[in-house]
Amino acid sequence: MVRFSTLGLCVVLSLSLLSLSGCESLKQKQQTSSAEELKFKVDKKQGPNVKTLEQTMEENAKAAFDASEYRKAAELYAQLVIGRDTNTKYRLAYADSLRLLGETPKAHQQYQDVLSADENSIDALEGNGLTYMVEGKFQDAVTIFKKVMEKDALRWRTINALGVCLTMTNRYDEAIPYFQTALEVSPNNPAILNNKALAYALSDKNEEAIKTLENASQSLSVADPKRKTIDLNLALFYSLAGKLDDAERIARLHLKDAELANNMGLYASLAQDPKLAKSYINQALAQSPSYYQKAWDNLQILESKHSLASDD
Repeated sequence: MVRFSTLGLCVVLSLSLLSLSGCESLKQKQQTSSAEELKFKVDKKQGPNVKTLEQTMEENAKAAFDASEYRKAAELYAQLVIGRDTNTKYRLAYADSLRLLGETPKAHQQYQDVLSADENSIDALEGNGLTYMVEGKFQDAVTIFKKVMEKDALRWRTINALGVCLTMTNRYDEAIPYFQTALEVSPNNPAILNNKALAYALSDKNEEAIKTLENASQSLSVADPKRKTIDLNLALFYSLAGKLDDAERIARLHLKDAELANNMGLYASLAQDPKLAKSYINQALAQSPSYYQKAWDNLQILESKHSLASDD
């Protein structure tokens, strides 16, 4: 398989935790009668609502997690779990942060600690399965996900993850029904649509992959970070179908200059047009010295590939 230095096919598993947090402002009243009347009375009935250190840390940890700053989130949640063994909410969030950092042994331990306190915790059980996925232990993950579905058959994230595991073990025809079921629970979910498209593409059903990714792309604004991943996958599938104009139209939404030229070189190569591919790679070389190594590597791949084709 030819590998290019670019963003190619990828599995998007949506794990983001959404939270809503408000902020309260303190209004200082004008008081003129005496010095005593200028003092705030802090009790349950009146006075400023002062957040505790724990509340502030929790808000900061959630904000860091939602911003994909998982190291910062993990550090904050690590402090929050200290002395709060019965608070599974903090421990689960800590485990999720560790998993997304790739620190899987620590993540497994935190999920297991939650299960020791609450053996019926679906979140912890699912988290263990997702951690096995990060480790590439897909069969172990499947075993756990099936246990989760026995407890909650409509949990879209677990159903989607099962489809991903089957896709990663080349069982594409088995994976697609799971993605379809997940979409029935969470309609138009871009992460699920992306994964379903990947399974289609890997099973040589490129037109179905394109239609699926077009639906996913249309469900998101261009500013959404997930849109870029989906659109660049869509551009790849367009190029495999020989639709280079469509591939360029989509790629231009997110790439420019040398980066765009480099990716177009890949797309042209996938469309079986090596001459055009070299032209794009040379554009990337000319446009950006800082992009030189990546574009040069891709040019060498193209040269080698063309030489092999000529020898056949």
